[in-house]
Amino acid sequence: MEAIDVVSDLAATAPEAPASWSLTASVASRINVAFHQNAVPSIAEIALTAPADIANISVHVRATPAFLKPAAVRIDAMAAGVARKVAPVPVELDLAVLSGLTEAVRGEVNFRVRVGEDEVFALDVPVTLLSPSEWTGLSSAPELVAAFVRPNDPAIDAILRKAADKLEAANSPRELDGYRSKKRTRALQIAAAIWAALLDERIVYALPPQSFERDGQKVRSPSDILARKVATCLDTTLLFAAALEQAGLHPLVGFLEGHAFCGVWLVNDSFPTIQIDEPQVLRKRLAGNDIALFETTLLTAAAPVKFAQARAKAAEFVAEMPEKRFEGVIDIRRARQHGVFPLALAGDGHAGTPTVDVAPTANAIDEIDIVEEDIHLTDAGPEPTDRVERWKRKLLDLSMRNKLLNFKVGKGAVALIAPDPAGLEKRLEGETALKLLPSPALLSGADPRDAELRLVSVGADVARQHAREALERGEVHAPLAEQELNDRLLELYRAARLAQEEGGANSLQLAVGFVSWTPSNGKGQRYKAPLLLIPVKLTRSTVRSGFRLAAHDDDARINPTLLEMLRQDFRLSMPELEKEVAASGEQGLDVTRIWRITREYLKDADGFELTEDVVLSTFSFAKYLMWKDLVDRTDLLKKNPVVRHLIDTPKQTYPGAHKPMPDERRLDQEVNPRDLFMP
Repeated sequence: MEAIDVVSDLAATAPEAPASWSLTASVASRINVAFHQNAVPSIAEIALTAPADIANISVHVRATPAFLKPAAVRIDAMAAGVARKVAPVPVELDLAVLSGLTEAVRGEVNFRVRVGEDEVFALDVPVTLLSPSEWTGLSSAPELVAAFVRPNDPAIDAILRKAADKLEAANSPRELDGYRSKKRTRALQIAAAIWAALLDERIVYALPPQSFERDGQKVRSPSDILARKVATCLDTTLLFAAALEQAGLHPLVGFLEGHAFCGVWLVNDSFPTIQIDEPQVLRKRLAGNDIALFETTLLTAAAPVKFAQARAKAAEFVAEMPEKRFEGVIDIRRARQHGVFPLALAGDGHAGTPTVDVAPTANAIDEIDIVEEDIHLTDAGPEPTDRVERWKRKLLDLSMRNKLLNFKVGKGAVALIAPDPAGLEKRLEGETALKLLPSPALLSGADPRDAELRLVSVGADVARQHAREALERGEVHAPLAEQELNDRLLELYRAARLAQEEGGANSLQLAVGFVSWTPSNGKGQRYKAPLLLIPVKLTRSTVRSGFRLAAHDDDARINPTLLEMLRQDFRLSMPELEKEVAASGEQGLDVTRIWRITREYLKDADGFELTEDVVLSTFSFAKYLMWKDLVDRTDLLKKNPVVRHLIDTPKQTYPGAHKPMPDERRLDQEVNPRDLFMP
C-alpha cells in the first residue's frame, strides 16, 4: 500500500512554459538508522515544473534497495512553468533494511512523475546507505552525532563507578550530581574524575579515515572501546561525552578539519542552537569559565596526561587562528531537546550486559583550581560633575583601539576593487545582490602582458575597465586569492550573524572612502578612519556557493566617531555631511557629493586627506545615540528625579526610597499615561 499525500496547486498565473518536465530533489547523501529513530527527513524537498497546464499528476517515490517504503505525492493541477514544491516529502524509512546493514552500500532514490497512468519523467538520485554504527558526518544532518553519545551503555556506568571512587579518594563527595551544587569547580571535578577513570583503560589510538568530519565514519560503542582498548579521536570524544552526560553534565562535541574534541558546560546552560560554527562564541564562554574543552585524543597517550593539559590543548582549537580549520560544535543537550536521542542498537553485542569490567585504578584526580563564580560589580562613581563625563567617555571610544578611527585592512576586512564607488552604491541601492569574486589576475602573475605598456600603447587601464564591466554584470572583485577571499567572507558572515543575534544590530558595513589623518601630537603616525558607512549583508544559497553582497534595511551614516574626534581634537565640524545623508531620501546617497564636501573641509587641514578605498568589514557604534543624548540633553535629562539623583547625589539615599509602593488598582486614576516616559 502506498502512502498518499495530496497537494493542491494554488498558482493563479504562470510564466512562459518550459520545453519539458523538470524535477529537482534534495536527498540526504548518506542515510542510516539514526534518520529513522530521530525522525530526520531523508528527502527534504522536491520541486516539480510542468511544460503546460496539466492536472492529475503524481510523483512516485521508491528506493533501491528498498530502504524507503513506496510512497506517492498527488497534485491536483499545475500551471505551466510554476514550480510546485513539497517539503519534506512524506516517505518512511524501512527500519528492518537499515538495521540489517553491516557495511555501507550504494543505493538510489527513484522518482517517477505520472500524468494519470502515463509516466512522463524519471529521476534517480544516488545515496549511500550506512550501517547502524556509522555516523553520517557534518555534511549530512550533523546533529545526528548526538545519537552516538550513548550514556546508557553499560560501560559508562562502570566508568562512573570508578570516577566516584576517585572523587572519594580525593576527599570530595563521591556523588556524580551534575549541577546540583551550582559550582563550576564541582562540575570540573566530576569531569576530572571521569578523565582519570578513562586514563586507567590505557586505550590505544586508531587513525580515523580521511575527512571523517565531513564524510562520517564507523563509531565504536563505549562497551566496544573498553573491550578492545582501541579508539579514534571521535570514539574517545563520544565516550567522554557519554560519561559526562550520564553524570548529569551537558557535553559538547567539537570538530576541526580531520579532528574531534570534547567539551562540557560548567553551568546548567546550553547554546541557543544545536550547532555552533562561531569559534568566537566558544572563546567568550571559555573566558567566562562557562565551558571547558578537552583534547580527548590525549586519553590514548603512552604516558598519562594531566587534565589541565588536555584543557589547554583544546583551547587552542578555538583560537583566532587555529592550526586546523574550525568546523563547529554540537551541543548535546540542545540536540536532545530537539529530539535527537541515543541509538539503541540491537546488534551491539554488549547491550543488556549487566556489568563491564574496567581496569584497576591507577590515576588519581588532578587537583582542580577553584573556578571563580559569578560576581556582581558595584561602582560608587566619581563626584557628580565627573560622573556625566565618565558616562560619555565610556559610551564613545575615541582611543586608537577603535577601528572607526584606526582601521587596518586585515583578516577581518575585504578591500574591493571599485573604480566607481558611486556606481557600486547605486547598484546596491537598487536591490542588486553583487557577486564577490577573487582577483582577476589581469596583466600579472602568469599573464605575460605588461599593464604599464598596455596603458601607454592603447590608453586603456585594463584593471579599471575590467572592474567597471564586472560591476555592470553584478560582480565585484577583491585583490585576494579565491581561498583567502572565501575565508574572510565566511568570518565576516559569522561575525555579522553573531552581532545580530547577541546585540540585535547589524554590524556589517561597506566603508566608502577613508579619511587618512595624523594625530595632533605631531608624531607623524598615520591612521585611517572610514567616512561613509553603508549597512550591507552577505548572502549565499548554499554552504559551497559563493557570497553575494546586498543592501541592508538600515540607513547609511557618516562615521559618528570620526566626526566627534574631529570636533574635539581638531575643532573641525562638518555638519553638511550629516545633512547630506539625512536628506538622501528617495534620491539615494550622492557619494560623489559627500566626498566633495569632505575634501573641501580637509583641503586646509594639515595631515588630512580623503582616499577612495572601499572596504567591507564589521563596525560597532551602537552607543553613539546614547552619547549624543548626554551631550545635547543633559539638562533635560536632569529634570527626571531619578536621573538627577544619579548625577548629583548618587551616594545619598534616594528621596522617595521610603515611600510605600503605589496601589496598582489605583494607578489608572492617579497617573496619566501621558506623564510617563515609556521605553
